Amino acid sequence: MWTIPAIRTKTGKKDHCLPLTKPALALLASLDRVEGQTRLFPELGPNALLDCLHRLEPDKTVHGFRSSFRDWAGDETNFAREVIEETIGHKVGDDTENAYRRGTAMKKRKRVLDAWSSFVTGKQQDNILAFKSR
Repeated sequence: MWTIPAIRTKTGKKDHCLPLTKPALALLASLDRVEGQTRLFPELGPNALLDCLHRLEPDKTVHGFRSSFRDWAGDETNFAREVIEETIGHKVGDDTENAYRRGTAMKKRKRVLDAWSSFVTGKQQDNILAFKSR
């Protein structure tokens, strides 16, 4: 589970937790550890990712990553809109609905992220049937 502390989220109200996919876990396991460090990654400034991206692609934004996921999930899958929105940390529903909604939809969000992982790694299953020629 990857937890983004509330202080690093847009609203700052609650942690955002994301289930990690098998390829993500494998990548993390392959990283060298720095002796004496408790964190896997060093502390980054608030614009570190944006600065890195601008060095590679000056006209791109980090918001594009989230937008790419949202577009793909909405256009190419049948996952529920609410699950997709919860996966990217958006509030879903009004205050009354959220007062009664205490679940996290973590299993459903894991399925969305597994499908996204397959898509970005090129390992998605196509719905193509092979027919033998006569």
